[in-house]
Amino acid sequence: MIKKIYKKLFTAVRNSENYPMLSQHMNANIHALNSLNNLFGTDFNKYIPFTDYALSPYSIAHILNDLAINLRKNIVEFGSGTSTIYVALFLQKHSAGQTFISFDQDAAWQQALKSNYLNGIPFNKNQHIKLIHAPLKITEYGKQDESKWYCEETVNKNIEKKVDCIIVDGPTGDVNKYSRYPVINFIANNLTDNGVVFVDDAYREDETVLIRELVKNHGFKKSSTLYHTVLSKGPSYFTRPIGDYLSQIKR
Repeated sequence: MIKKIYKKLFTAVRNSENYPMLSQHMNANIHALNSLNNLFGTDFNKYIPFTDYALSPYSIAHILNDLAINLRKNIVEFGSGTSTIYVALFLQKHSAGQTFISFDQDAAWQQALKSNYLNGIPFNKNQHIKLIHAPLKITEYGKQDESKWYCEETVNKNIEKKVDCIIVDGPTGDVNKYSRYPVINFIANNLTDNGVVFVDDAYREDETVLIRELVKNHGFKKSSTLYHTVLSKGPSYFTRPIGDYLSQIKR
């Protein structure tokens, strides 16, 4: 009976017009997880959760590829989470004096990340890794009136130099429509000429507007994947992980 149900389900999925996309999603994430597992030492035995809010394993692997291949030094993340843990683990194993700052509006969530995952990582003294609580406040750089974004005073006082990698995974979409749009102002003022921007949830309307603005009015070139979009101006080495073959098809 169970075999018959499984066979019917598999046949329905395979015959679905979305089957190629589903297959590529699984393939990309399997390859990515295999790569990410290499970050764990024998003494790291904690479960790292992946939820609908987290960047996909494929997206995280793409970010780490870029950090390694293009030698990014100053990384800023908007929206702390699973990616924060992996970037921190990566920097612990590939120490080169990097700066990594992750901003989030939820102080309790950041404390949970610190307590459960980051406190036990023996970072070298020349590394600067911070999780900064930045409450949401009204911003003049929003797409709509009364738009909220991370407290710009908090963000600006913690940025001491130009950054060469920006990860956009917050604020969450329930804050307000186009909640991530104000990051454009930060990117315009703080990203190096050869820097890179990773925008998660690039298939959503809100993020599409953000990406279109950076391409049209700020001179960025984009490269889209199944999960996220990468934006850059200057030359850099190719960093796309294996598995996302559909991203190479013009859509």
